[in-house]
Amino acid sequence: MLQGSGLYSVSIVVARLLSVVLLPIYTRYLTPSDYGTLELLDQVGSIVGILFGYNFSSSLGYFYFQKEDSDSRRLCTATAVLSSAAIGLLVGTLGYLASRSLSRLVFGDESAVLYLKIHLTGMGLGFLLEALMVWLRVEDRPSVFLAAALTRTLLTAATVVPLLILWQLRVTGVMIGNFTAAAVVVVALAVFFLRRIPLRFDFPLSMRMLRFALPLIAGTGAQFILNFADRFFIQKYQSTADVGLYGLAYKIGMLILMVYVPFHTYWSAQVYSILRRDDGFKIFARTFTYMVLVLSFAALGLLVAARPGIRVLTTPAYAAATAIVPIIVAAYYVRSISDFFRCLFLVANRTSLDALCNWAGAAVCLAAYALLIPRYGIWGAAFATLISFLLVAVIAVVWVRRLQPFWVETIRLVKIEAVFAALLVLYYLVPVSSLAGQISWGLLILCGFPILLWMLRFLSPKEEQAVRSALARWRGKYNEGSVTPA
Repeated sequence: MLQGSGLYSVSIVVARLLSVVLLPIYTRYLTPSDYGTLELLDQVGSIVGILFGYNFSSSLGYFYFQKEDSDSRRLCTATAVLSSAAIGLLVGTLGYLASRSLSRLVFGDESAVLYLKIHLTGMGLGFLLEALMVWLRVEDRPSVFLAAALTRTLLTAATVVPLLILWQLRVTGVMIGNFTAAAVVVVALAVFFLRRIPLRFDFPLSMRMLRFALPLIAGTGAQFILNFADRFFIQKYQSTADVGLYGLAYKIGMLILMVYVPFHTYWSAQVYSILRRDDGFKIFARTFTYMVLVLSFAALGLLVAARPGIRVLTTPAYAAATAIVPIIVAAYYVRSISDFFRCLFLVANRTSLDALCNWAGAAVCLAAYALLIPRYGIWGAAFATLISFLLVAVIAVVWVRRLQPFWVETIRLVKIEAVFAALLVLYYLVPVSSLAGQISWGLLILCGFPILLWMLRFLSPKEEQAVRSALARWRGKYNEGSVTPA
């Protein structure tokens, strides 16, 4: 799990770092209006993906691990990939033909026809690409997944930058770069796929996959509301400056997903096979403990870094965002736990319950936005998000427990949360005004996390022995490396 999650995380980290490196180029050669156009194109793509079932291929894991023989698994894989390719072809064709009407609807004129043709045709490729990437996850090929993801990220940058600098194509350059990178990766993965999986299609199986995926597709709309609707309410009832402060706090708080998403990429594909083992639910419980441990440390790190980080990277006008960050971190901490348990809905073939969870959260979220944002502004938006994610998590845990009774390592989880809460309270109780003091105090708090857990005997005897053995090996290698021959 650690190896697979670690490989999946590399592509996410590289993409984040590259976006920071390219930011000066993008902001120099793209106007604010260009950024607005790109944002609207992304929103159009999101809505099209929701309507046409971009995550159809997520059904592959369930049907793949229902089969024991390799031939049946290859048939499932080929059916899922061909079905996704057919949906993508339909989306690309319709998007190309409807681009003029969509441009008038979204932009008020026909200025974005070319952008929409490129973007929606590329989305058609995206359906096939997503299916191929899901196949790599299901077959546990993280190294190939990483190579494909990195190739797409780096090729996008290598294509977009010259199109912006040398030819100054602006939005068109970004669209062409994204399309080119996706097309190259699709062709490469398709060749890799065809050498291993014979092309066969089972129509009844495809329909069963569609029935499995339909609730997940419907739930994507609810997730869109949960993650993005707050901006529209803030813009309506508060100032543009509030939108900026909230956006900054949100981006910092969501950084916790950089820890969880790589793990979820592995977990959501492999949970089917893990729970089929005799010790499946023991592994489930232990994995949940480790996940909460890492999430708690990451959340603590984000919270102690937020104040000095915003102080260094922004102007004093953004300082107010610091107070919102803990609420957003808490919201996505809870959401990560919810996502962990909601994977069991897919294992039990009860995807409708997953959709109901999301839509219940979306309904509460919209009501909370309408009630809290006009009165409390960005504070209301942050707490509405946290309340919604808490509701989804509670419903998910209760329903999953009814479907598949499970157990967790309660005592160890209590130790993690107690140490996390105690250090967080201590951090905020001690006021530190200087930048150097804030950084030093934050590092001291972070060091206290593993020390206190060790003192509380968090590790099991086997884990403690494994840690001691690892430290002994590390010291041995260090001593060997430090000895120089006479």
